[in-house]
Amino acid sequence: MLKKWLDLVARALPHLLLVLALMFVVFAVIDSVNEAMNFLGSVQARVLTVVWSVLSVACAVLLIFYRRKD
Repeated sequence: MLKKWLDLVARALPHLLLVLALMFVVFAVIDSVNEAMNFLGSVQARVLTVVWSVLSVACAVLLIFYRRKD
């Protein structure tokens, strides 16, 4: 039972991470076009969030790709 649940989490996590990361990238783009929205606040927060998002997308895509081969 626990193994089934862990497998479900392992399959869903990369997809959720990909969605979250893409949301943050969109927020960064919106902030750069319209700063009045102020989604991310400071410049440092924006840069760190974009870097985190890009790395998360890469990690999620690789994990999805390798899990499909199993």
